[in-house]
Amino acid sequence: TALGSDPEGPRMNETWSYPSIVGMLLYLSTNTRPDITFAVSQVARFNSNPKVSHAKAIKTIVRYLKRTFDMGTIVEPTGKLNIACWVDADFAGLHGSEPATDRNSARSRTGWIVCLGGTPLLWKSQLQSCVTLSTLEAEYVALSAALRTVVWTKAMVLEVATAIGLDSNTTATIHATVFEDNQGAYLLATKHR
Repeated sequence: TALGSDPEGPRMNETWSYPSIVGMLLYLSTNTRPDITFAVSQVARFNSNPKVSHAKAIKTIVRYLKRTFDMGTIVEPTGKLNIACWVDADFAGLHGSEPATDRNSARSRTGWIVCLGGTPLLWKSQLQSCVTLSTLEAEYVALSAALRTVVWTKAMVLEVATAIGLDSNTTATIHATVFEDNQGAYLLATKHR
């Protein structure tokens, strides 16, 4: 759920430092816990003026981490260098949770995760830099961002595989698959007329 700025809410009065906890959560979300990326990006927006509702959201994330401490990125050796990417967008995801005068309330959210051999390698959840006018456009912008990452990732994996002396047929075994749930964005990306 999108977390609003809560302009009328009371200021946070906890004994712990809000920016410090957000920094720790950002470290976890970018290095080992892709499952908390969206939630952490929501609380990080309010570092300069945290309210009680934002502190409550941080406590919810920390409680979730405590319950799932044994989860994280697990790397299992595999002979295949397959790349898979899942991408999605949330059209105007902050609409309704932010005041209509806030320019961010009309922005959509991009989210994607790139896995190498079934292991999460790269992930992102962020507001799009432009305002889109439809779900199709938001999904297409997200797909474009994810594909740029997949192209770079495939080149990096090939370079590393060559450098460490994997099978000379490595080029033929690196496949990249991108999963997109919006038929319109898929057709727009694959059909050139």
